[in-house]
Amino acid sequence: MCAWFGVLFGRRNRIFCACRHPRGGGALLRNLSDKNALSSAFSQGPQAGQQAGQNASGAATKAELDANILAGGGLGLDPENDPIVATTDWGLDIYFHNAGEGTWKNTTADGSVSTAALSGYNYFLGGTYGGVALKWVIIGYSTNTVSAGPVKPNNVSNSNVFPDTTDAGSVIKTYGSRGLIYVNSYKLSAYTNAVGTTEIPAGCVLCISEKNLLNADYNSTYYSDDGDGYYKGGRWVHSELRTTMSNLCNSGITGFDTIRAKIQTVSLNTYSWKYKMSDETKGIGKDTSSDKFFALANSTYNTDDQVVYNTSTYPQNYRLETYLGATYASHASKRISYTHNKTTADSWWLRSGYSSSASKVYCVYARGCIDYTSASASLGVRPAFVLNVWS
Repeated sequence: MCAWFGVLFGRRNRIFCACRHPRGGGALLRNLSDKNALSSAFSQGPQAGQQAGQNASGAATKAELDANILAGGGLGLDPENDPIVATTDWGLDIYFHNAGEGTWKNTTADGSVSTAALSGYNYFLGGTYGGVALKWVIIGYSTNTVSAGPVKPNNVSNSNVFPDTTDAGSVIKTYGSRGLIYVNSYKLSAYTNAVGTTEIPAGCVLCISEKNLLNADYNSTYYSDDGDGYYKGGRWVHSELRTTMSNLCNSGITGFDTIRAKIQTVSLNTYSWKYKMSDETKGIGKDTSSDKFFALANSTYNTDDQVVYNTSTYPQNYRLETYLGATYASHASKRISYTHNKTTADSWWLRSGYSSSASKVYCVYARGCIDYTSASASLGVRPAFVLNVWS
């Protein structure tokens, strides 16, 4: 079992965790390489002399690869050497970091080898904070269809559209005024190690900072009212953490203007324990907000993955379990994060309030387990955002 122990120092709580340590398309993108495309390139390279009857004695195991996933300093993202596998129309380079080749195996009698897929991460660079260049990992992508049409027929022959001078282009221009409609649609290709969902808007990806950018309170004044009769508590919509993230997005990160312009405002559903001061009305309540930078939500906690917000009854979106692993036992390493100017893992905030106390909030501990602590604690700020890579 994973449990928090709070030690009060003035108005701060230091937190400790007793959890067990885990063992062990079109014009949009060019040169996009998904798992199959990447792996096919590698499957042609290794020869019999490199394998010689071995079954990946030197290859990384899945557990070893997972141990580095989103683990701050252990992630090893290297834009100086990692290949650029995609570039958006608006100029954002997307890198691929190879974290291992999986399990090699003999496929023919002459000893040639292949691998089903590479394990790695798509990421991009964007802005600096505290003098440190930031890297953003793509953890989700939209499976919705982007449509570029219908296109009005008269646009084909007017000054807004320029058919080429080939025979085909001349035919398009000639017949454009006769009521033809041209429709184009596109779906994003899969991103390595990212999860495809419909909650992400079409043409967009979900990103998270590789590391915590700073430490901050969730709500240092959680016991005060924010104008609706209820304690601010662990409510994202009234939190200081939300303000901190908004400030980071709007101005706190330098050299971020191009990416900032492509970040989408998304509607968030977030649950917490709400307590009304006047008549002591209390219980789990929903808040909605519209945000660009935000913290992930959660529906389970503890090493036993205890359900606290059933997804049918409490439908929070952009949850940790969706994008960084559904269970602690198998995915704790995916949740580990460092602070960008430190060499040790650190805790970081989620946005969901604790399910039976207005003064507590859920978070991810340094070893990857989810638990809760006082809203006045100072934990890592790890922003997520939805980025439009389509246009």
